[in-house]
Amino acid sequence: MRKIYTFGETVYDIIFQNDQPVRAVAGGAMLNTAVSLGRMGLPVSLISELGNDSTAKLVKDFLITNGVNTEHIHIYEGRKTAISLAFLDAHKNASYTFYKDYPKNRLDKEFPGINANDIVLFGSFYSLNGNIRKKLTVFLRNAKKNGALIIYDPNLRSPHKDQLKELMPMVRENLALADVVRASNEDLATLSGGLNIQEIRKHIEGVFMVTQGEKKTLLFAGKKQGAFDVPQAKIESTIGAGDSFNAGLIYAFYRKGVNRERLFSGDVPWKDVIDIAHAFASSACGSIENYISKKYAERFRL
Repeated sequence: MRKIYTFGETVYDIIFQNDQPVRAVAGGAMLNTAVSLGRMGLPVSLISELGNDSTAKLVKDFLITNGVNTEHIHIYEGRKTAISLAFLDAHKNASYTFYKDYPKNRLDKEFPGINANDIVLFGSFYSLNGNIRKKLTVFLRNAKKNGALIIYDPNLRSPHKDQLKELMPMVRENLALADVVRASNEDLATLSGGLNIQEIRKHIEGVFMVTQGEKKTLLFAGKKQGAFDVPQAKIESTIGAGDSFNAGLIYAFYRKGVNRERLFSGDVPWKDVIDIAHAFASSACGSIENYISKKYAERFRL
């Protein structure tokens, strides 16, 4: 059976609105995507890290309840799970403060074996972290060798712009490892000192997408290019919008049988795929959760 793996950092998000905490939810970009996929009934596993505390139990129980396999989460004895304070502004966009307690030696648990046609999603600043970088790239190279479809979401924001010179070699390597790159206009603004759209495309063997909030989503797939309208959506929070777009993309690939071979042959119904991804993002924006709603998932669950 085809499997899906999301590889990234887990945090427990405490969300503030008007300077008051309004909700606490399990978060982290790859966790958010995994929860949306789990709610849709897909076989998804999260590869991540947690402390050994009451917050970790909340996170694991939540993941299991939402259909996400947790056997590949690394647990650190005597450590606390990472916490994020997310402050929503008047436009429902978030700024963050993080509190982390990781050991020196990380990701020391065996990684899952990846097979042909499996789907792997990775990204964010976590994928550029020197403490886990080598283990991540070994995992990705093995996945690529075995024929998995690899998706990269840079998810880089302005606080990292001052580190761009140091980060660019790793960003370029990530772009080269991926079959699909889905970047946001915020990512491009951060990368503008090192790469623009045309330069990014030089490093990508496969497909490049750019999401731009309410503006058209751009697609560059070989010789095919397109710009797709974004449906209007009620906005309660944008925290999980990009992560849910990624979930919709993966759901569409899974549902329509798009694997690495079909991707590179050009046999992909891109309008249908992107319409689904937009619908997932809209569902997430309509609530203060970081994922598609359970009500939405019930309508389309596999």
